[in-house]
Amino acid sequence: LQEIERLFHIDPEQAKSTYLGFPANLSGTVYKQFDLDRNVKPATHEYMDLIVGVDVGGNDATTAIARGVIGNYEHMEFFKQYYHKNGVSVGVKTINDYRDDILNFCHELFLKYKKIIILYIDSASNTTLGMILQREIDLHYKFIDMRPLPKMKRRKKTKKEKSVIQERGDVTNLAFGAEYFSIDPSLTQYIKALESAEYNKKGDLADDGRSDIDSIDAGWYSWLEDMDIINDTIVRGVRM
Repeated sequence: LQEIERLFHIDPEQAKSTYLGFPANLSGTVYKQFDLDRNVKPATHEYMDLIVGVDVGGNDATTAIARGVIGNYEHMEFFKQYYHKNGVSVGVKTINDYRDDILNFCHELFLKYKKIIILYIDSASNTTLGMILQREIDLHYKFIDMRPLPKMKRRKKTKKEKSVIQERGDVTNLAFGAEYFSIDPSLTQYIKALESAEYNKKGDLADDGRSDIDSIDAGWYSWLEDMDIINDTIVRGVRM
């Protein structure tokens, strides 16, 4: 009962869909719980773990977002982003340029925080980049722990009819509504992406220029593995 009451308090729309059988509200913006005043604040830089999510673009942007875990999963901060899109950002970059940029992004984090960098990368659109990254990591970047991306992960006991994208959206709204996620003000591209994200008619993120889904994806990839921990910490008050 306490879990149900807490979800109704944090995200009433999600609670109605989960417990009362109401259809999911896929109209308007995706992140209805995201609030600039509550969720955007300077990073503390006091992290137990560091995780980087990377979305590799072909014609789209290549972007990386760093997430820091505070304490025993007491809070999570998104505090650094890399973003480049050929034809939009300054300069034209090749696959080797993106490899070097991602490695340098992780190296800077390691030098500052002296912690292993856990890296999740979606290279489905360019498997070559994933392979050359792994080769460089094995040879020269031992402080990077590149792991398989759990791209189809869902919460335990979630409704089967709910899409993976809707599931990610629900967890993100839950985390913002509970002020469990915060974003450093310097991540202007990511913040803009969260404010403008919309669903299409199929219940997926609109990929027609309305939403910067590349930044959204990178943010997701940084926490998908911890989806159940995030949910349980917020709704059930569980600490791992």
